[in-house]
Amino acid sequence: MAETREEEMAQLDPKNEVERRVAYMPIRNNQASGPGAGRWREWLAHPGSAVVVARKEGRVCLIRQWRAAISQQILELPAGLIDRGEEPLAAAKRELREETGLSGGRWHSLLSSYTTPGYSDELQHFFLSDEPALGSQDLDSGEELEVEWFTVEEINELLRDGAICDGKTIQGLAMIGCLDFGPGARGGDSRSD
Repeated sequence: MAETREEEMAQLDPKNEVERRVAYMPIRNNQASGPGAGRWREWLAHPGSAVVVARKEGRVCLIRQWRAAISQQILELPAGLIDRGEEPLAAAKRELREETGLSGGRWHSLLSSYTTPGYSDELQHFFLSDEPALGSQDLDSGEELEVEWFTVEEINELLRDGAICDGKTIQGLAMIGCLDFGPGARGGDSRSD
């Protein structure tokens, strides 16, 4: 039996998309309890993820990376899957170091929330890293990420322009009071009654 996600994925037929998806994050089903009892439900079993808001000298760290599902590069907070047996804070520290080279600093747990409970049990754990030390990235093979730093004002401009469009990033930035959702925010309605 495969010990890691990478070993599990290597054993699969790369031409079989369904097989790869199911082995990577299994689809589970059971009979619902509570409202709708007796009906069968399916959901994606997810190992959970850690998301980090890293702040240093009045700026917030975002990474720019290509996201194939939406065919574009986006700015987002450092984040990643929690490995089997790993604690959420350990995963957050690992992902921050790997993706950005940042480590240390003062760590604070912000909150945890389900991303899309209608079809997944993914629980995202948000952390704040204040004043981490700079270092070198330790990217996975083939991973390409650019580390960028932004002021709160720049973040709000990026949000209004649609350059920040990732849900976990918007949620994490809002948790530390970075976002101004006033009139003119992208998608906002500025009409008065």
